[in-house]
Amino acid sequence: MFPLVSLASFDTNLKYGAKGDTVKELQEFLTDQGVYSGPITGNYYALTLKGVKDFQIKANIFPASGYFGPLSRTKANELFNAKLGVSNADEIAQTGSVSTPVVSDMQKQIDALLLQLQTLNSRLQAQTSQTSSTPVTYTPPQNPTAQTTPKMLTIKVIQNPSSNPVDPNTVSVAYGANQTFNINPHAITGFGLVDVLVDGISQGPIRTYTFKNVTTDHTLTAVTGPFSVTAVAVNSVTEVPKNAESKIASFSFKVTNGKIKVSELTLQANTRDGIAHIKQLRLKASDGTDMIKQVAWTGEITFVGESGATPELRELSPMSDNYTIDVYATLDDSIPTGSDVSLKMISWRAFTDTFELVSGNYFGATNPVLVI
Repeated sequence: MFPLVSLASFDTNLKYGAKGDTVKELQEFLTDQGVYSGPITGNYYALTLKGVKDFQIKANIFPASGYFGPLSRTKANELFNAKLGVSNADEIAQTGSVSTPVVSDMQKQIDALLLQLQTLNSRLQAQTSQTSSTPVTYTPPQNPTAQTTPKMLTIKVIQNPSSNPVDPNTVSVAYGANQTFNINPHAITGFGLVDVLVDGISQGPIRTYTFKNVTTDHTLTAVTGPFSVTAVAVNSVTEVPKNAESKIASFSFKVTNGKIKVSELTLQANTRDGIAHIKQLRLKASDGTDMIKQVAWTGEITFVGESGATPELRELSPMSDNYTIDVYATLDDSIPTGSDVSLKMISWRAFTDTFELVSGNYFGATNPVLVI
């Protein structure tokens, strides 16, 4: 059971990759709900993501994306408040009352001094009433611990109505407090982030922004646009030797309003006589990733990069809005001099910068490369 004393409520949105005590409290809550059996680590990774999805399904929260946002927090807080009510009821049944807050030693001293001053004032009035018609009065000071209600300010979020990428929406913030916003441009498939404006000033396509020590009203605007990927195949050389690795083609992915990392690529090789003259084929991405090598190959094959890797491993590799994959081939001695080799990209899959999977087809082929 998660500790009722340490958890008052969930007031922070959590997502994959988050760390800290709040994540620990979430893991304890999920354990209590029977949807999480992993260790309490404070790290929001695969096991915690699955636990949140199972909790959302159990609580009829859809889509069950694993993002612990306002809907999930509200449901979790309802369950917590219900459990707290049961705890108070048990205390009343056993003791007859709910325990009251402990009065500090300082407050006890203040109350004792006020009582002494009132007693002295009464004695002084009794002594002076015999010689004067004007009594001496005493006004006790106000409670020094009294506080006024904090001033509330507004941070207005201007959403793109087609994608609503900012979470949370417009909020009220106490004077001097901090407020963090998360921007997910792929909340609705087909849109990417163009820019984030804070009080009308561009911040670039950032994914999160925190207003610190808020002392005035603010605005936050997420500018989104259509997300698209265009694939182009080009030749970088016109001739290649036998028995030596040479770059024979490049595939360029131009991304609009986002970034990607290619995880899978299906190619088709064509030689004039249709025989497997390619001893080795290697793909190298613009982020420095050597995808794989394939020996003695011709025809169609799929290169798989990190499509099966966990998201935290994919996050270590940089993403790009201009992603290029260079193809290197080593031809054997059996290919006749004067023959040609061409490549054709059949299909591709990629992850966006928010780990959303996108894919596409491309049926153009490179120009033939002459074997010398």
